[in-house]
Amino acid sequence: DPGHGAVPSFVRVLMVYPGHRVIVAFGCTDTLGNFDPMLVRWCHPDRPGSWEVEAGSFAGGTPLSTGSYIVGAARSKREILIWTDAAVYSMVGVTGGGVFQFSELSTGISIVGPDAYSVAGDRIFWMDDRNFYVYDGSVSILPCTVLNYVFSDFNYNEREKIFAARNSKFGESTWFYCSSDSVTIDRY
Repeated sequence: DPGHGAVPSFVRVLMVYPGHRVIVAFGCTDTLGNFDPMLVRWCHPDRPGSWEVEAGSFAGGTPLSTGSYIVGAARSKREILIWTDAAVYSMVGVTGGGVFQFSELSTGISIVGPDAYSVAGDRIFWMDDRNFYVYDGSVSILPCTVLNYVFSDFNYNEREKIFAARNSKFGESTWFYCSSDSVTIDRY
């Protein structure tokens, strides 16, 4: 729609920023229609869906620097965690007007697939390709007694199918994945 600016025509992940009326696109087209797998864009907060970057508009975007593409993003109560194939970022709203700050939290850590996370309040749990992690203001390894069991029988070719679910009654996160000989989810 010409009245709303260059709407991202291809988007890897799309979500609403916590507590705002701002739509955020991760891994998307720029204002000229060129796809950038490392670009994060957001619409104007008072005009959701208006992506026009112009004077008086808070719509904008920024490319992330570490990695070659955005794998996924997760929303907590106060921020968004973004995983590239080589790093973890935090996206925090600086003002209510749609200005954001990006912080690289860790390099050498990613997420195994776009849905391999669960959120519990301000904590985000996720699975990488060799470990489990938690973010609660900082990134740390999540102790796991079944780590070798999971990763010794794991089909890395089917990583996009992995998803996590939160069981709040027991304070648990469960990851569902394909074992090494399967193309359908058969383990958790």
